[in-house]
Amino acid sequence: PTRRSSDLGWQAEVVGQGNDHPFADDLTTAGYNVRYVRSLRTTAGLGDLARLLRATRPDVVHIHTEEAHGPISLVARGTLPNVGLVRTIHNVFNFRGVTVARRRLQNTMARLVGTYHVAPSWDVADNERKNWSLNCKVIENWVADEFSHDMHSDRRSITAETPLLVAMVGNC
Repeated sequence: PTRRSSDLGWQAEVVGQGNDHPFADDLTTAGYNVRYVRSLRTTAGLGDLARLLRATRPDVVHIHTEEAHGPISLVARGTLPNVGLVRTIHNVFNFRGVTVARRRLQNTMARLVGTYHVAPSWDVADNERKNWSLNCKVIENWVADEFSHDMHSDRRSITAETPLLVAMVGNC
């Protein structure tokens, strides 16, 4: 049986941009409330986010999107001054041209309001420190023991001499 966040004494909501999300049904089945706002690259979308934050009053806002992470941080802090802000940086991004200036501006916004930065690996954290002077806490990707055990036993019975390899994708 799936353990829902509410069974653990907390509730999580997933906020998607646009009108639809390819994982919405799976997330809902897993116990998450899925809501939508317009694109967070727009003033209208940031207004939607502010209204949603006022209505739900979360303790923590976890920012997964790379685009608009600065404005999202500003809106979240402005809407709920005591909210915890955590941003996960999922990949090594090597920006060029105008996107470098845009990224610097967004990082400055996030820093100004006290956003805490997390990376899923040391190479992502090193890239952020080297290129953007961001210090990230590394929290490595993981797989639940049940998933790992089930996959391990199924695959091992088929290919006992082949090492088990698992690819994790953090940009979903």
